[in-house]
Amino acid sequence: MRTRSITTKNTITAAVAAAVVDLAVFAIGSAAGADWLTNAPYPVTWIVVVIFSVVPLVAAAGVANLIVRRRPGFQRPAAWAGLAFAVVTIAGSLQAPQILTGVSLGLMHVVVGAAWFFVAWPGRTRS
Repeated sequence: MRTRSITTKNTITAAVAAAVVDLAVFAIGSAAGADWLTNAPYPVTWIVVVIFSVVPLVAAAGVANLIVRRRPGFQRPAAWAGLAFAVVTIAGSLQAPQILTGVSLGLMHVVVGAAWFFVAWPGRTRS
């Protein structure tokens, strides 16, 4: 058995899945009355949701993959660190003036964190 590496296929799959789930959260939040106003200078739109779901995940996977090539032991702590980062940054989402917006954005953080963990967790694969 060997460990699973960070692959382009897994990264793209996770990024697309995270974007789709986050768009569903956005749609449900919108239907429930979320105003999508935050402390940012712009409101949250579906385009912002896709960008902030895909770009950080793909960038982190690229950087982590470069590091893992030289230090394979980095992959496991990177998976946990990325998930922890996603969870800790929920606190910023909860600063939104409307609680429904904050909770919806926090859920999106969990989705991207889970997608990252799927990409980065070394696990085991059959050789």
